[in-house]
Amino acid sequence: MKKIFALIFAMVFSSSLFAAYQFTVTPTPYDNSHGEGTAGNYFVVNVTGNNVDFYITDRINNSYSMTGNNQVLAKVMSNYGYINLNSNPYQYIEGTGETKVIAQHQEPYNELVYKTAYKVGTFNEGDTFGIWIENKSDERNTSVYTEYSKHGSSGLDGLDIFGDTMAELDYTTSPTSIFFGFYAEGAGVTFGQPLPGMFATFLLGGSVLGGAAGLKRRRNRA
Repeated sequence: MKKIFALIFAMVFSSSLFAAYQFTVTPTPYDNSHGEGTAGNYFVVNVTGNNVDFYITDRINNSYSMTGNNQVLAKVMSNYGYINLNSNPYQYIEGTGETKVIAQHQEPYNELVYKTAYKVGTFNEGDTFGIWIENKSDERNTSVYTEYSKHGSSGLDGLDIFGDTMAELDYTTSPTSIFFGFYAEGAGVTFGQPLPGMFATFLLGGSVLGGAAGLKRRRNRA
């Protein structure tokens, strides 16, 4: 029994070390220089590993019912991707559309609740990019200052039930807010922040569900 426990502990510990430092999310507080007020922040993703698959993830706030989680990304967004900050003007690249379930939980006698991750792209150490998401009304908001900017923030909206830090982008059309987390997989780890959901995935156990969200695909908008 001790050997089994030690093996499980080693798997969790080594896996978290291997995958825990692949990216950081860097916020820049609003200073009202663009009329955005001071109650939020712009934010970018800095990649600190090589060949890193980066995802945005659902916000799960109901541990008893999957149907009761009305803020999952498949229900509120129509398209998403990343912003190439090295291009002038910025280039808006669509996400791949690939999805995977990265954590799950089930209360006794209740529905299985799971968190889906939506692949943004594959990146290498030193890459820095912003995030863009369109809501179901096809309105776009961005995590960095652009012509599409509305209010947003990272790290100011608490945690979901899996303990993952949330970011938020706001809109003038419905739905007016989209919450999401961050997740990454890959090798070449150097430094960064722990991956959301890593320990939750191990501790909650169970098989990983496959799934895909029906996101509407369309051309990039410059």
